[in-house]
Amino acid sequence: MAKEIQVNVEVKIGNRVIDLRVPNMVRIPHMKRVLVDALQMMRIPVPADFDLLLNDKPIEMFDTIVFDDYAFGDGDQLEIITKESKE
Repeated sequence: MAKEIQVNVEVKIGNRVIDLRVPNMVRIPHMKRVLVDALQMMRIPVPADFDLLLNDKPIEMFDTIVFDDYAFGDGDQLEIITKESKE
C-alpha cells in the first residue's frame, strides 16, 4: 500500500479551528508557507511571526525533520502560536 503524502488535520488559530488537508512529507518552514497560503485564501489573518505546535504530542519539533517522522497523521491538530505567547 502506498504511503499517504497528505493528511487531514485541524489547524487552531486563535479561537478558530479549521479542517485542512496538508502535505505530511514537508518540514516546518514549508508547512508554515502552506498554512499561510491556505488561510489567506480563506481570508483568515495569520500573524507575521509564528510557530507551530503539534497538539497532543509531547515532542519538540525541529525545522530539519519531516512531519511524517513525528507520526503526523489524520486527526492531528496543529496550533499557530505567536512567538510572544510562547514566552
